Amino acid sequence: MKGSILFFFLIIPFVASAQEDSYFAKAAYNWEEQRDRVELPTEFQDEAAVIVKNFTSNEYAYSPETFDLELFTLTHKIIRINTESGINRYNKIYLPFSDGDELAGLKARSISPDGTIKIIDNDDIKELNDEQEEQGFRIFAVDGVEVGTEVEYFYTEKVGVRYFGREYFQSKVPTLKAEFELICPDNLEFSFKSYNGFPEVEEEYDSTQRIYSVTALNVPKLQNEAYSFYNSNRQRLDFKLSYNKSTGNSRLLTWADASKRIHESIYSLDIDELNAVQNFYDGQKLKNKLSDTEKIREIENLIKTEFGVRDLPVSDYSNIKFILENKFGNERGMAKLFAALFKLARLEHQLVLTSDRTSVRFDPSFDSWNYLAKYFIYFPKLDQYLAPNNSEYRLGMIPFQYTNNEGLFISEVAIGEELTGVGELKFIEPLGYDESVDNMNVSVQFSDSFDKTMLDIERVMTGYNAIFIQPYYSFLTKDKQQEVIENYMRLSAGDAKIDQIEVENGDWNLSPLKSPFKIRSKMETSTLIERAGPKYLLKVGEVIGPQTELYQDEERNLPVENDYNRKYDRKISIEIPTGYTVKNLDKLKFDVSHEIDGDEVFNFTSTYELKGNELLINIDENYKRIACSKECFEPFRKVINAAADFNKVILVMEKEK
Repeated sequence: MKGSILFFFLIIPFVASAQEDSYFAKAAYNWEEQRDRVELPTEFQDEAAVIVKNFTSNEYAYSPETFDLELFTLTHKIIRINTESGINRYNKIYLPFSDGDELAGLKARSISPDGTIKIIDNDDIKELNDEQEEQGFRIFAVDGVEVGTEVEYFYTEKVGVRYFGREYFQSKVPTLKAEFELICPDNLEFSFKSYNGFPEVEEEYDSTQRIYSVTALNVPKLQNEAYSFYNSNRQRLDFKLSYNKSTGNSRLLTWADASKRIHESIYSLDIDELNAVQNFYDGQKLKNKLSDTEKIREIENLIKTEFGVRDLPVSDYSNIKFILENKFGNERGMAKLFAALFKLARLEHQLVLTSDRTSVRFDPSFDSWNYLAKYFIYFPKLDQYLAPNNSEYRLGMIPFQYTNNEGLFISEVAIGEELTGVGELKFIEPLGYDESVDNMNVSVQFSDSFDKTMLDIERVMTGYNAIFIQPYYSFLTKDKQQEVIENYMRLSAGDAKIDQIEVENGDWNLSPLKSPFKIRSKMETSTLIERAGPKYLLKVGEVIGPQTELYQDEERNLPVENDYNRKYDRKISIEIPTGYTVKNLDKLKFDVSHEIDGDEVFNFTSTYELKGNELLINIDENYKRIACSKECFEPFRKVINAAADFNKVILVMEKEK
């Protein structure tokens, strides 16, 4: 978890004897000094690279001097490089580290195809730091790598004690052997859960320690696939500390514990904070006659207009008095400020914490606080969410990657005279497909000489389809605004000469759910019409702009998952010149859809109607479900490709005889 969420002061009493046999502390771990090169099975020899060994170990041990719990980690990898692309991928090695980590040992070498061993000098290892991400990398180059080289390295670190962990064991190249172990004193017990086909952990126990381990052989490579999220589908292992037998048999670090600690961290304000937020609230003079929705919107617009977010783990940045004086805070601080203001306004609300499903889906059955990665606020009476740390979003919308996912909902309750947090695991519903629309109304006319078409276009976007432009539009220079809008409208014709542009609802603090982003333009283009002898060819499909084509020759491995539900409604009106007729109107008919349990979830439908010399085309394209199994990929693909096929439709116009 990032520092902004890892505010839980995890003070857990440990009662046990110090260990003196940690092989990390003694630096006993080593590689095989003289070993034979690995003989790859035939089926792996054409892979760009193969991870021959991926060994990860976490050892918890008590300090002989202080009796504090310490954590030592070990990573050991052997990578066989088979192709030039494999060389490009693995001729530099990046090792992540965080502030405070102590490198206990690092060794790296390469073994060439002829068996020559080259040791990499530790002086060649460089450190790169990213203060914004609280993350750094040690990087070293592996010189002289050629096809057939094996790169091997291992490193041990003393790191800050963590009670929740996650390890990935699948990548874009196959792994012959993946191993994980966790060693801890006998009074501690950890829980584990494997995902996406990774084997289950086994436990060994003796009088002084527990050893948890798992080995996976021949972990297949996992490649990116369209309409899926790579990281959330990788084989991985999550673990957490669940029991300390020295202090009792109660499960530790549960969802209930998290709810109490989060509540305390957000709502327990010191006297200076209480006075500061009360004075700020009183100064805003919120009118009592405002509805709950109006109060929320007024508070949200005020904070998101005047305050910024600097997501650094600086204690002052989460202090409300500091935030009000300096006009910025970190993620926790901004959540505290919003919660305090909503409480003063007597607005019933709940804190919500969840994960980014595009990276890792929240699992309510495994109480790892690693899932508590982002704050939101939920208003039960309105059934709407607010994103306290995303200035571009307004009430009713939060970033899509945190929806269609489970989350921990925390309510404030009174137990006697004490206020505390009580959590409930619930599903975060996504926006409906009709709340994120991208609609077009297009009128098409021909020049007298038939060499140009004039387009009158209105484009209306709401929800997530608008969020990528509406909040930012007013901050652009006039020239940049013109460029961006022309790019949006030239989807229909790249060479178009745009004569007129009007933008409605281009202010940054509007909600795209309530105030659609609208663009109207008039343009002229010569690319949509061609002459073929006595006939004219109208590239009517290009009017809707380029469409995604989804083709996959290889077997589908991953389930289907969209960013968000969405709707496209396109109406095209074409004025057919007097004396001409359209010969192939049936090409405009499309009806491709897919149902799940009797409900239509995806569809592309196109119909037409001819009224005198006016041709009316209606296109309805909907994606009403975000995720489905890989078995529905084929019908989903057909819907996606139906839109691409329409884009290729060309109408043939002939002069009437």
